[in-house]
Amino acid sequence: MDFTGNLYIKQKNDVIKAERRLLKELGFCVHVKYPHKIIIVVLSTMLEQSQNTELVQLSWNFMNDSLRSDVFMRYSPDQIGCACIWLSARIKKICLPEHPPWYELLDCSEEQCMDISQSILQLYCIPRPNVAKLERSINAAKEAYELKKSFNDKTKKDSKDIKKTATPSSFSPAIESHKSKDHASPKRTGNSDPAEQLKQRIARLATEKRLIRRL
Repeated sequence: MDFTGNLYIKQKNDVIKAERRLLKELGFCVHVKYPHKIIIVVLSTMLEQSQNTELVQLSWNFMNDSLRSDVFMRYSPDQIGCACIWLSARIKKICLPEHPPWYELLDCSEEQCMDISQSILQLYCIPRPNVAKLERSINAAKEAYELKKSFNDKTKKDSKDIKKTATPSSFSPAIESHKSKDHASPKRTGNSDPAEQLKQRIARLATEKRLIRRL
């Protein structure tokens, strides 16, 4: 998929809108109570299995893996903790109290434990991706994206340069002809300074008086 195309932008906006609707339906309450503490409390106080490190570690691992499933949206943290302990005990073949069932003290039934356990075990049926192939695909997508981005940047720069060279210069025949007409206008006779004009008139009058005296 082209990360700069309209399809990617549209799908990205659709995901953002869907997240906003989901947060609105949840009332923006996204706090999750993790049942890890429940596992330790139940195994140490109720079942007295705190010394069995293998059982504790396996239950803890199942709890971490359950975060990848949808069980937190369907069951309470206490029920999920009970299911992780129940599944670990069956795998390790450890007998836990059944009369009465220990998980009923936490409002959990055997059917719920089985359902949660099946959801967790289904995660291990998903085939593992080929990491090397996935990295090659990611690197190829990055290179294609960078190449297209550099090509687009170069195209934009070239188009800007073309626009600059295509713009009309400051020379305009009409302006130049108008300037030439202004320069070709008749020259002014005399100085535009009033004081100089007065001096010239006085000089002319003096000259005229001398001529009249001679006559």
